[in-house]
Amino acid sequence: MESYSKSVFFGIEPKTFAAYRDDTTILFCDGLWWFLPGKNGRVKRSVSDADICFTEDFDAVVKALRSWTPIFYRWHGRADRYELDIRNSAILILKLITSLRDYEVDRAVFFTGASHHIHTVIFELACVFANVKQVFLYNEAVTRRILPLIQTDGIESRIPAGVNVSDWDGTTDEINNFLINRLAGSTPVINWNNQHVFNKNYIVSVLWIFLYSIKRQMSHMLRQLTSRNNSHSKWTSVYPLQFFGQIRQQRNALKYYDSYALDSWEHESATSPVLLVFAHFQPEASTVPQGGKITNHIDLVIKLRRIFPGWKIYYKEHPYTYKYYDRIVGPTRVGMCRSVAYYRNLRELGVSFLTSSFPVPLVNVSSVRYLPVTITGTIAIERALAGYRTIVAGYPWFVGMPGTFRLSDFDGKPLTDLALTSPHPDKEIASRARDFLMSLLDHKTIENAIGVGFGGIHFDTKSQERFLEEFDTLVRNV
Repeated sequence: MESYSKSVFFGIEPKTFAAYRDDTTILFCDGLWWFLPGKNGRVKRSVSDADICFTEDFDAVVKALRSWTPIFYRWHGRADRYELDIRNSAILILKLITSLRDYEVDRAVFFTGASHHIHTVIFELACVFANVKQVFLYNEAVTRRILPLIQTDGIESRIPAGVNVSDWDGTTDEINNFLINRLAGSTPVINWNNQHVFNKNYIVSVLWIFLYSIKRQMSHMLRQLTSRNNSHSKWTSVYPLQFFGQIRQQRNALKYYDSYALDSWEHESATSPVLLVFAHFQPEASTVPQGGKITNHIDLVIKLRRIFPGWKIYYKEHPYTYKYYDRIVGPTRVGMCRSVAYYRNLRELGVSFLTSSFPVPLVNVSSVRYLPVTITGTIAIERALAGYRTIVAGYPWFVGMPGTFRLSDFDGKPLTDLALTSPHPDKEIASRARDFLMSLLDHKTIENAIGVGFGGIHFDTKSQERFLEEFDTLVRNV
């Protein structure tokens, strides 16, 4: 077998593909096809044509796939085919392992921040079993540039690449802008494209999803007739009325939540610390896969109950949970993750709800001593820069940032330390957090000219040129 390369680009966008088309040291893969160097350009080879790797433990592959169940349910909602699809995916992984080894690939670059589609999960797992290093291009929220992240065995192994890839050193200014934006009560700029008033209207959303479903079904039929399935559409299938059931469940769940949500703290004393869970918009990559083993807030609350016995727990729903559809992903599928039973279970665990619009100022001006808890949210970055502490349960890109604690830091021991909830900012934490970000981001990020995390925003020619130059430095040095 001829040795083609040491690197593979997965899910590459068109302009980058064009820049590397003639580079014989690079392979491309989209989940269905390999694009290999040939005498007259690229040669397509079906992923399915590879031999099955029988040296790998098939049970281990299936077990690894099962850990990604939420991704399968999000995009491929036909649960009656789940067991069939797991085996189909496992066989495909075994074939990809064969190809990765035959082509002597030792690193794969993913043009996304984390695996949150089925075809990406399949390729990531193939890399894990083939001992191929994975590089993800993550759009971080402070500078809105791409931070390369490396992992070898799932999200828990993820670390920043730490490679000097650019001359950019504007982290200090971006931190200041980040804090100014937060103090003004605004959401991170990275989320600007999600602002839309009509996607919270139930009647409008039903009509929109009706039209969306027709268009989706027609597109699916056309791809079947023309055999033009792409790697994502191959794994995307739902029942015709599934979206309507989801938004109905979402609406009923939020009505229940709102009926119990408080617009002020209950009668908490200054000596009784409380926990405040900042819920995530779900389903999203912020919890799957970045939450690691904690992908559900019920799981999180149960762990908190063991570590913080006797502490009051509040829960603040993410504002975007009220959205029924999004211009990029279509139906938000929130009904998969929220129901009346979900909120009822939280109440049975002794959790009190706060309205999603409940003001939580960055500077603690309240007499209530609260300690925020998030899975991967940027609230932890904001508070650290202001000198406050936050519990982070998942594996965000800023793991290890001063001012953040992991649940594992407490070693399962009950905690009663009131210092964690001090209403007074710690200047040392704020200074160390700023230094942490500067060390992590200065010279180590890439111009986000391909719109990672933005849904395909177009940038000018100079931005594209800077991206390609900085990206190439990464590829050659990672």
